[in-house]
Amino acid sequence: MRIPRIPAVAAFRRALVYYLALVCVLLLPPIAVAGPGLDRLDRFFAGFKGLDTGFEQTVTDNAQRPTQQTRGRLQILRPGRFRWTYEEPYQQLIVTDGARLWVYDPDLTQVTITRLDTSIGNTPALLLSTERPLDELFMITELPSQGDIAWVQLDPRQEDANFTRVRLAFDRESLYAMEIVDGFGQTMNIRFLGLDRNPALGPADFRFTPPAGVDVIGDE
Repeated sequence: MRIPRIPAVAAFRRALVYYLALVCVLLLPPIAVAGPGLDRLDRFFAGFKGLDTGFEQTVTDNAQRPTQQTRGRLQILRPGRFRWTYEEPYQQLIVTDGARLWVYDPDLTQVTITRLDTSIGNTPALLLSTERPLDELFMITELPSQGDIAWVQLDPRQEDANFTRVRLAFDRESLYAMEIVDGFGQTMNIRFLGLDRNPALGPADFRFTPPAGVDVIGDE
């Protein structure tokens, strides 16, 4: 069965729920806690500035039926920058410099540009640059470990958040996986591959110039 691509506009909307939920968690400061999962959470975020990792992503509907499977690369730089690149089975780029969000679809030769401060509104994107402690924004719960994998669950304290929960998994070395559930019961499961913590990234890595001949929707 052919896995459908996400059109540029749909990708932008999904970014509000999934990608920015992921990034808002990864850009938050650490919290001092104890316990297997919570201890690994704290150790991972202590001194965390960014990451560069491959990923495998599966999205399931509210009946837990897979609707999409993709692979690609994720780069994050605090504060507020990320670059999410889909490589298989299609190509697509979602990148933000903290002020603008670009969604580029090479097959459609189209890029959508949106200013985060005026268009996203009350979404997890507003948490990208926050300095508030993690436990002020989420109720954090230790979950049962599965072998060497320790899990924690983060439930947003904000009532109108666009996602209902985030689960983080840590192996003994680093962040291993993430699960995000939205308000419609859809779940994104992400497995991180070869995660490089605090790589040599700079602001220039999170800017995007539309190629010549590409249709541009929105303003620079």
